[in-house]
Amino acid sequence: MIFRRLKKTKTALQKANDELEKRIEKQATDIHNVNEALRQEIAERKRAQLETKMATMAAEAALRTKSEFLTNMSHELRRPLNHILGFTELILDKKVGELNDKTSSMEYIQISVMDSGIGLKKENLTNMFQPFEQVENSSSRQFQGTGLGLSLAKSLVELHGGKIWAESDSEGLGSMFSFSLPV
Repeated sequence: MIFRRLKKTKTALQKANDELEKRIEKQATDIHNVNEALRQEIAERKRAQLETKMATMAAEAALRTKSEFLTNMSHELRRPLNHILGFTELILDKKVGELNDKTSSMEYIQISVMDSGIGLKKENLTNMFQPFEQVENSSSRQFQGTGLGLSLAKSLVELHGGKIWAESDSEGLGSMFSFSLPV
């Protein structure tokens, strides 16, 4: 009878031990799955943080570029408009002298401005009046601007029935910019 009880107890203990091992194995698997899910969530959060940081940097760069563009654009628009207003005052106040016979017989006034700058190639003389067109388009260009000044001047001159053009003998010899307007 003692052997039977011992055998029964041993069997019960073995069964309890097996059940306990199954429960421990299940809990270990559950813990492993939870740890793996946490690792994935941490990796996703790190990836999201990196993407947010990159997006923030891109947005800040775009904001800086926009500010530089608006600052430059303001200057690029102000400068030709101030010149136009200044020339208008000179013409209205008759401080530019008398018109020559050729100009007055055609009833046009011609104004020319000559510089001693870098000069222009012949093939660039017509394109430079197009919006955003610049002779030097590289990002490391020496001269700033948006390429709107001459385009804006052309539009204003043509709105008044005039013509605008540029002349240059060669690079390094400067250029002459002229426009004519009906009187």
